[in-house]
Amino acid sequence: MSRVRALSAMICIVLLAALAPSAWAGDAEEQRQTAMRFLQAYVRQDIATVRNYVPTSLEAMFGAYPFTAPYTLARPKVDDGQALVEFTGKVADRNLPPKGGVLMRREGDDWKVRQIIFYDNVPRLLNLPSRSVTNADRGQEPAVKAVAQHFLEAWRRKDAARMDELTYKWQMVNKDPIKGLSLTKITMSNSTTTGGEPLVKYSAKITYRFGILSYSMDFKGGLVMVKHNGDWKVRGSLLLFDF
Repeated sequence: MSRVRALSAMICIVLLAALAPSAWAGDAEEQRQTAMRFLQAYVRQDIATVRNYVPTSLEAMFGAYPFTAPYTLARPKVDDGQALVEFTGKVADRNLPPKGGVLMRREGDDWKVRQIIFYDNVPRLLNLPSRSVTNADRGQEPAVKAVAQHFLEAWRRKDAARMDELTYKWQMVNKDPIKGLSLTKITMSNSTTTGGEPLVKYSAKITYRFGILSYSMDFKGGLVMVKHNGDWKVRGSLLLFDF
C-alpha cells in the first residue's frame, strides 16, 4: 500500500511540474494583453475603457509603500488645476527609479493625489507641469506640498482611510478620447518586482495626427499587475516611465 501511495504522489508531482509552465504562460499572456489594452486606452484618455482594466480597491491601485528611507520633496509645480511635487528617495523595488513625483489634481477647493509616478526623465507624454505659472499658482504651492506629504505619510502608516480622503478618483471621470492618436511598435515583456509582483515592461511609439500634421514620440515604462476578483488588472495609480 505504501508503494502505491508513493507512486501516486510521484505521479502527482510530475503532473504538477508538467502543468505549471502552461499555467504560468497563460498568466503571462493575460498580463501582457491586459497591460496593452490599458496602455492603448490610457494614452488616449479613454477612461471608460481604462476602468475595465484597473482594480477597484485603493490598496490594489497603489500597493505597498515604496520608500525604505526618508524622501525629499521638491518645490511644487502648479499649473491651474494640476500640480506635480517631485521627490527623491531610496526605494525598495529594483525596478523603480529613485525619483518621480506626486501628480495632483484640484477638486473644488481641495488638492487630491491623482497618481504616484516614477521616472528617470519627466515623461513628455503626460504633459506634466514644469513650473508654477502664475502668482495664483505659486500661492497654491504650500497647500499642494502639504497634501503630498500627508498622503505619503498615510501610505507609510498603511492608513487606507486617510489615503482615500486624499485621492482623486481619476478612473471614475469619463473623458472624450483623444482623436487622431495611435500606438505602434508596441513590445511587451514579463518581469517581476522585487516583492514578487508581476511587472509588464513596455515600449511603444505614440503618434498624433491633426490633418496633414503629425507628431511622434517613443516612450517606455512598466505596469505592475494585480490579481483582482480573479482577473489580472493594472495598478493604475502607480506608474513607471522611461527606465
